[in-house]
Amino acid sequence: LISIGNQRKKPSTIDAVLVQMDIGKLESGNYSLTVELRNATNDLLASRSLTFQRSNPFLNIAETELTDEVMNRQFVQRLSEDTLRYGLRAISALAVGEESEMLKNILKGADLKSMRFYLFRHFMREDPNNPELAYAKFMEVASAVDDKFRSGFRYGFETDRGRTFLRFGRPDDLIHVEDDPGAPPYEIWVYYNFPKTRQKNVKFLFYNPSLAGEDYILLHATARGEINNPRWERVLYSRNPTEYVDGDNYNDAVGTQRNVGRNARAYFEDF
Repeated sequence: LISIGNQRKKPSTIDAVLVQMDIGKLESGNYSLTVELRNATNDLLASRSLTFQRSNPFLNIAETELTDEVMNRQFVQRLSEDTLRYGLRAISALAVGEESEMLKNILKGADLKSMRFYLFRHFMREDPNNPELAYAKFMEVASAVDDKFRSGFRYGFETDRGRTFLRFGRPDDLIHVEDDPGAPPYEIWVYYNFPKTRQKNVKFLFYNPSLAGEDYILLHATARGEINNPRWERVLYSRNPTEYVDGDNYNDAVGTQRNVGRNARAYFEDF
């Protein structure tokens, strides 16, 4: 029995009631949806029921149940080796810890069965009801990220900007700077609301010290758990090592002098 609460209504000839109910976690089976009309003393005045069937074949399924027979019926069997590798590399941009190491080992090898199993298991966890749809939606975004941030050295979703986009979505605001004296090209991304850490006005600063292609590197971020470099300004303006606020004290200096056109800190703090 699942209850989604009740609503108190004023008397009227017709009153439509619209209620949403998340059935994503319902196990496969037959269900009955019942709506009851009761008065102020909780007497039942009317009732209407509707039966429906829910198919959620991969909810709470154990990995041991993903047998060859089950896997042979899944969408991953239709994917070529190149497509499998591309999808796994897109996923690896988000993987951490043991999952990251496991993916690296799978991609080093040539076992297509392992590739298909890992890819299917990942999207089965994302959407037990429709892993194929979850895969299609993710790859649509991953392909767009690849096109936008590809550097010539690796896929776009493997760059720092690409990984950030895949993990946290499109930034709410962005500034791209190529003419700041003493600094290589850089970008500042702003997320006004950051649900992952429940922060506001989270910022990421990427820069391109090699000036090669579009492979920008994450230098500093205010999001908890991400790279946080208090000396990011000194690194960004490292072409002019003598211009630190603490004079020639290279080891202790954090910021740089405010020369004409040098706006990174102003952008980062006020943008």
